[in-house]
Amino acid sequence: YKGTYSNNDVKERNIPNDALIEECWESIKDPAWKWLYGMMTCFGLRPHECFFVTFPDSDNPYVIDVLHGKTKERRVHTVRPEWCVRWKLTEVNVPSVTGKYK
Repeated sequence: YKGTYSNNDVKERNIPNDALIEECWESIKDPAWKWLYGMMTCFGLRPHECFFVTFPDSDNPYVIDVLHGKTKERRVHTVRPEWCVRWKLTEVNVPSVTGKYK
């Protein structure tokens, strides 16, 4: 699509380093919210998408299917495979929430 985009529209982002991300994960006390944070950081998910994921291959914890979300169904590969294993993200532990996704 042709648009009026330019480099002038790009804004600098402050992305935390891996050490800070790990420190934040360790500071979360509730296991379910820890799992949600891990899914967002490892797979780059939006918060609501964490409630609609499956691990299609039990032998491969580095790939998930997002079944519902802003960008429809899609397959996602992890950004940090070592976090998937260390944080045991295949042990799905969705937080109990009362909100409703439309």
